Amino acid sequence: MTDNQLSIAMELASDRAHERILRDKELGMFNSKIFEDEYATITVYTDEAQDLFNEYYDEYLSLLTDFFEAL
Repeated sequence: MTDNQLSIAMELASDRAHERILRDKELGMFNSKIFEDEYATITVYTDEAQDLFNEYYDEYLSLLTDFFEAL
């Protein structure tokens, strides 16, 4: 895998993990607060949301790196 492919995979995994947490919240599957400060200029997750983000990120990154390696 090239550095460019890895960079793309990391960005996509991050975007998907973030969107999945928001969807989980919307569907009632995540009932805790997501952000430390909703109005901050940078995203800072609560500890619980960060743990979930990390889990989703690893899941998506694994799928994407497998995809790029299969090309």
